[in-house]
Amino acid sequence: MSVETRVEAVGPSEGGTVFSAAPNLSRFVCTLRVRPWPDAFVIAGVASGTPFQLSHERSLVVDRYRPGVVM
Repeated sequence: MSVETRVEAVGPSEGGTVFSAAPNLSRFVCTLRVRPWPDAFVIAGVASGTPFQLSHERSLVVDRYRPGVVM
């Protein structure tokens, strides 16, 4: 299992406008990656495993300078 977090600035290019009414927005993104258990097993002498991992991502946009404001 691995957890990755990052912060991205939400800029005017994302909204498609040149002027942004809220230039202080930040997007917090958290990604959880999990390999299914068991990830490797042997049946009748043949080794096998899971070549994939599950990924779950959530993001939250907030205004850095206004407490309690979630976009």
